Amino acid sequence: MKIIKKSFNCFAILNLSILLASCEKIIKIDPPNSELVRTVVFNNEETARSAMAAPYVELARGGFASGSVGNGMNFLGGLSSDELIYIGNSTNSDIIEVFTNSITPSNSYIKAVWDGGYKIIYIANSLLEGASNSENISNQQRKQITGEALFIRAFCHFYMLCCFGDIPYIKSTDYQKNTNIERSPINEVYELIENDLLVAKDFLEESYEVFGGNRTRPIEYAADALLARLYLYQGDWAQAELSATSVISETALYQMSELADIFKANSAEAIWQLEPTLSYTWAGSSFIPSPAVFQYTRFAMLSGELVSSFEATDLRRAEWIGEFLTDDLYYYPYKYKKSHSTLEEFDEYYMVLRLAEQYLIRAEARARLQKRDGAISDLDVIRSRTRLPLITDIQPNIDYEALLDMILKERRLELMTEWGHRWFDLRRFEKANETLGHIKPGWRPEALWFPIPESEILLNPKLLPQNSGY
Repeated sequence: MKIIKKSFNCFAILNLSILLASCEKIIKIDPPNSELVRTVVFNNEETARSAMAAPYVELARGGFASGSVGNGMNFLGGLSSDELIYIGNSTNSDIIEVFTNSITPSNSYIKAVWDGGYKIIYIANSLLEGASNSENISNQQRKQITGEALFIRAFCHFYMLCCFGDIPYIKSTDYQKNTNIERSPINEVYELIENDLLVAKDFLEESYEVFGGNRTRPIEYAADALLARLYLYQGDWAQAELSATSVISETALYQMSELADIFKANSAEAIWQLEPTLSYTWAGSSFIPSPAVFQYTRFAMLSGELVSSFEATDLRRAEWIGEFLTDDLYYYPYKYKKSHSTLEEFDEYYMVLRLAEQYLIRAEARARLQKRDGAISDLDVIRSRTRLPLITDIQPNIDYEALLDMILKERRLELMTEWGHRWFDLRRFEKANETLGHIKPGWRPEALWFPIPESEILLNPKLLPQNSGY
């Protein structure tokens, strides 16, 4: 694969400060051999700690495709689903392709997702190999690096699977091997992700204390949270319920926050956040418009239908949706309040995993297991924060089909423009065709998956066959 052959292994030229300041400068360098990685990066514990920051820096810059679309999965997932509308420059054909679900295999944004995901996976594998072979770090540090790198590798493969379906699962930095690797079926990729997370859970820290209370590195409950989502996507409802419960039960660590505080640094609801590399998040800078840059940002506005889905009394409507008036009234995601550098105190972190999702996961799992009362109870945790009527009061005997519809709606509103949840949910619930078919001209079922980038197939024909419809 091109991403592995070109290599984004930023460890080849440590000085780590150069890596963290500008990974773009490294991307045209061929990958070093494994001995160079092991002897340079892990020659002492200080450089090993610095190296561990690399995948988080990449993710904090916007996640997958950050170099091209600013906010990666939030943006592409929103455009692919019914969250965001494109109202910008008509000459940007690649963006129009994403918005109209008529993507071609040469689309630069989809290639950026592929490149971005495997870039971080490559870094994670470099960390794993370095930690395994270095004699200059303690066993405790080796354990921590191993756990975090396995978690990052699983996390990135999960998103690559959600975007492309069958994908290669990359476990080494051997680019000669990786340039001839085949795609694994979805069920096998799920199994490999699960294995990485289960091993990572045993190696990860038990609390945030070792990180000074910062929630910017995953601990064992982040692995549980991602496992809960993984099991939900596979339809393993019992395991999804158990994994979500293991997180929800940690009340000393996690509590539901007030709406205004959720996306603050180290909020009680945060399971895993990313500390931005600037004094604001990419989520804020990508979505919040201003008169000076409106022509740039206006392509990512919320759909009017989504905005109208919030009930009048729903506190999320006022807290999470901004309005911008120019020639027309536009709505934009406002979960993050800062979009540029200011003199104000920097207090927002980029949310990746949070407690509310775990309640929604458990609610859905319980509903599918015919556990009505438990599902309603979990859903009401979300609704009570928004000041919406509780299901237990207004529909205690709701049937399961209606309950699942309500859970899907709450997922849409609660997780709006976060990491592509809506896009993946429409596919999981088999609602994409009926939801998108009447609002997107030319919609076709094959658009449920992104195409494998054409340039990658040219480099490695074993990635064939191309996804259906492309």
